[in-house]
Amino acid sequence: MSVELLLIPNTFPDGLDTTTRRTTVQGQILPFNTANALIKITAFSITANVVTFTAANALTAGGGQAILVAGFQGPFAFLNGGYTSASATATTITAPLTHANVPPTPVLGLATLSPNYTTGGIPLGGFINAQGQVFPIGTIGPVNQLNPVMFDAYSMNPATQTYEANYTTSPLQLAVFTSGAQATNADPVPADSIGFFAAYVKNAF
Repeated sequence: MSVELLLIPNTFPDGLDTTTRRTTVQGQILPFNTANALIKITAFSITANVVTFTAANALTAGGGQAILVAGFQGPFAFLNGGYTSASATATTITAPLTHANVPPTPVLGLATLSPNYTTGGIPLGGFINAQGQVFPIGTIGPVNQLNPVMFDAYSMNPATQTYEANYTTSPLQLAVFTSGAQATNADPVPADSIGFFAAYVKNAF
C-alpha cells in the first residue's frame, strides 16, 4: 500500500512536446492509494444538480465517501475535482453537482477514493491515460519519469490549495498547502482539480 501521484497527460496537441534536449508534458494529477481501486468512468449525466458517473464501481459503501475525479478534458473538464458520493451501485456513482442538466454522455475519466496525505509530500507515480492504462512516453525513461528537472503543479479550479515540488527526493515529492499551511498528516488529500507542467531530460533512461 502506498500513495502516489498518477500523471494523466493531456491529449494531442496539448500534452507532449519534444525538443533536442527536453520532453515536456502537460496534464492532470490524480492522487492515488494503491490499496484502493482506480475506477474507470465511461459516461456521465446530470439531473437536478446530481451527477451520475457510469463506471465499473469498486466503492463498497452506498454513499458518503470522499472521491477524486480526474482525466476529463475540454468541455468536460468541469467534472474534475473532489466529490462526496451520495450513492453507489455496481455500475454508478452519484454526487451533488450544481450544473445544468446534461443527458447521458459517453466520455472517459477516472475516480478513486481520496488518499491520505503524508507530511512532506506525495511522490510522483507513473503516466496513465484516461482509461487507467499505463501510458509510456518514449523519450522519458521509467526512472527519469519520477525525477523531472522542472515540475509545476497548480489548482485548475477556484481553490485555496497551492503545491510545492521537492527536488531533493527521489521520486520527486509534491507538498500540498491550504491557505499557506501544509495539509494535515493522515487527513484526506484536499479536494482539488490539479494540473501540472513538467520537463524531463530527453532520452535519459
